[in-house]
Amino acid sequence: LYRGRVVCAVSTCKVPVLVCQPCRNRVSPEEVASKAKCRLCRDNFAGSKRVEKPEIAVKAAPVAEKTRPPAPRLFVGNLPFTVEREEVLSTLDIDGRLTWLVDRETSLFYGSCVIECGVDAATKVVSRAKLYPTKLRGRKLRLGFGPAAPVDGAEGVRPPCPA
Repeated sequence: LYRGRVVCAVSTCKVPVLVCQPCRNRVSPEEVASKAKCRLCRDNFAGSKRVEKPEIAVKAAPVAEKTRPPAPRLFVGNLPFTVEREEVLSTLDIDGRLTWLVDRETSLFYGSCVIECGVDAATKVVSRAKLYPTKLRGRKLRLGFGPAAPVDGAEGVRPPCPA
């Protein structure tokens, strides 16, 4: 029967730990109290996230952020299926040639486009989107620099979307 005598030795945890009678009899009570750790602390977990050991974290190389270099094309994702060209351009406050991205097999619009607008305009839109999320009809748009090469897709009127 547990009576709350042994808690986790980690200073920020203090979770009750069950210690069997043979283990308790084998070492002194002070040693049990100083070495007892709960299962989460033994496995290096803190809350719901795994905590790396400090010596391992120091050796690990820093992870580079995935960003494309500034480009004259702007990628816009998470568009509503019924959006129109003028609505996209006015929301982003830019002007340029818009290419709707379509599925290769079905040729249906799937909610993304690329706008050729120049490096300065694309940089302005992407930097503004990092500070203030851009929304269109209640949907948060995914904005980033587009591919360096021209993209294949539908221009002009938006193609049909999946039903």
